Amino acid sequence: VIVCRLQSSAATGSTPTVYNSLSKDKAPLPQLAAGQTHLGWYACGPTVYDDAHIGHARTYVCFDIIRRILTEHFDVPLMYCVGVTDIDDKILARALAQGRTPASLAQEYEARFFEDMSRLGVKEPHARLRVSQHMGEIVK
Repeated sequence: VIVCRLQSSAATGSTPTVYNSLSKDKAPLPQLAAGQTHLGWYACGPTVYDDAHIGHARTYVCFDIIRRILTEHFDVPLMYCVGVTDIDDKILARALAQGRTPASLAQEYEARFFEDMSRLGVKEPHARLRVSQHMGEIVK
């Protein structure tokens, strides 16, 4: 887990400080390398077998606040991607119990999740990375 503590000011020309909770170190937010157009941010997303709950809301509202501070205050170009677990044991069991396909169940709850986040004012990620579409990379 990496926690971002924004301890600097755009007025001073400094960059935000990122606190890595694993290593317990602070470092400036990485700068763009030559030819790089944005910094990548991957966030684990929901397992879409049921409706969103307050834990989801808290997490993604907080991520959205950090994202907006970085992009709108510090002018950091970000590519924000959210992983969506759209196939797992909970999805398979719920779909079987409802007599439907796992894909239809996951698609319904993914849509509902992002609708709920939109109602809270959370900006849509640049990309949704679904487990079902990346099984080859995951298995490797």
